[in-house]
Amino acid sequence: MNTADRRKKKKKHKAEAKTDKKKSELNPEEIYTDRCIAFLDILGFKDLVDKSVVDPAERLVLYKMLHHDHSAHYSSLFSSPLTTPDGIPSSPPSMRTTVFSDSIVSSFEAADNPSHILIAICDIFCGFCANNFFLRGGFSSGELFHEGNVLFGPAMNEAYRLENTAIYPRIVIDPKLVYNFNSTIRMRAPNEKRTIVYEYQFVRRDSADGAAILNVVEYALAMAYEEAAKEAHRLSLGEDCSDPNWKWWRKWPFVVKKYVEANLNRFPLDSSEFRKYHWFATHFNEVYFQNNPSTTIFSTPPSGERKPGDGSVQIRFIFGAPINIPNLEKPASPDPNSPNQVPD
Repeated sequence: MNTADRRKKKKKHKAEAKTDKKKSELNPEEIYTDRCIAFLDILGFKDLVDKSVVDPAERLVLYKMLHHDHSAHYSSLFSSPLTTPDGIPSSPPSMRTTVFSDSIVSSFEAADNPSHILIAICDIFCGFCANNFFLRGGFSSGELFHEGNVLFGPAMNEAYRLENTAIYPRIVIDPKLVYNFNSTIRMRAPNEKRTIVYEYQFVRRDSADGAAILNVVEYALAMAYEEAAKEAHRLSLGEDCSDPNWKWWRKWPFVVKKYVEANLNRFPLDSSEFRKYHWFATHFNEVYFQNNPSTTIFSTPPSGERKPGDGSVQIRFIFGAPINIPNLEKPASPDPNSPNQVPD
């Protein structure tokens, strides 16, 4: 061993000794911190793993979904106040994510912007659904230790308990968090900030059992509206909109519809798997029919093209279609007097 190698080894030993000393001097009162936590479970994971053994394409998708660095993605996503959906400037979320087997656990500092936290969780849910991986989960807060792959604490236990009560592809929210996290999100038209093109709340009551759940489906539809509004605005400015990523959210309802219908037809009617996808299909259709399937997206035209009194360009946009449920009647048409109806 040469002199340089000996120095490196000595330096490494000193660093390890310093770390061990720091750990031994750790104040027990500093181990837990107040964090919000989402415990998510992939439904039918054994079946997915079995498929990945014989299908390289399935294996690759499974690897990419579980290997994705969600924390880094959301730190960059919310690095600017301009991306805050409710208009409140804030710092990037302190998201930490650990993946083990069929579970994805993400936690955040309790002081983070509530909208950012829920958007991060919604995006994970939607991303997995778009690859035919449906999740159920629980969302809570409290004392938690979460560093690297080590996480434990009362908040973890509660989120895990709520995940077990979820049963279906949904995320059950701790009742104590409903009030603080049920913010109203208003999607506004580009350059027409007074014009609200979509409005929804993050928390929704499940019509079946009254559980407070994360309003993931309506979040996805709202993102589709916003995506269409931005594209309409860019088109009005003569900008290129050929990038396929501009269509991701508008494709999401159709992609999920395809997967859910396939799963409904694949499992026996009396199986637990069928009941889970049946719940999701019913929930999806309920949300879909509470909103007008076609709406008007507003986009301000270039100033040179505006005429006195001309407010905006109106573009019709279809954001999806209801899921076909085997052996059940078609859900009723939307009530035009419903307070959740999106006006033309």
